[in-house]
Amino acid sequence: VTDNEQTAKRMIGFLKKNRFGRATFLPLSNISGRGGLNQRDVLSEPGVVGTANTLVNADKETNGQTLYINVNGNDKSQSGKIIVNVEDNVTFTIIENFKGESSTEGRVALRTLIDTGLNSKVRLIQVYMQPESIDVLSDTGCRLSDNASFEIVQVFVGRGSLYDGIRTELIGNNSAFTADIGYLGAKKQNIDINLI
Repeated sequence: VTDNEQTAKRMIGFLKKNRFGRATFLPLSNISGRGGLNQRDVLSEPGVVGTANTLVNADKETNGQTLYINVNGNDKSQSGKIIVNVEDNVTFTIIENFKGESSTEGRVALRTLIDTGLNSKVRLIQVYMQPESIDVLSDTGCRLSDNASFEIVQVFVGRGSLYDGIRTELIGNNSAFTADIGYLGAKKQNIDINLI
């Protein structure tokens, strides 16, 4: 991932010049957000408290519950960010499903940031089912407090290219991280996974 198209071109030139092989670069300047919620009046409907990019807070009232997020690549390019704050002694599951229509070409970028409290358990399940014409950039970060655990399960059955980064900070004593990743590659699909 590069900051802009010029940096990507410069890096491609560097690789060619030094015969270091090939790489795929995704310039952030080519990926844009959808501009937020188009129909803001939906926020005034009974039971609606806000949008996921501003309000995901897992507390004792949501203990043991699951948050479902569908990411559809139906625009040429789109991006989003979800920030999840998990309070002390809470178990929380997040399921992110990436898909799209085969008639759409483009890129989807999603950043999921998780901050856990003491003794918290977070399970993130990501399922990638995008068509060949859609590339996905998934960036996941998690910071773990004392006795907190983070489990990520990723299943790649889509046909589009995938660029996946996972960074976990085991800050707290006895914090734990587990990753279970499975994929089924197709044709000339790029699958690039980085764990830190």
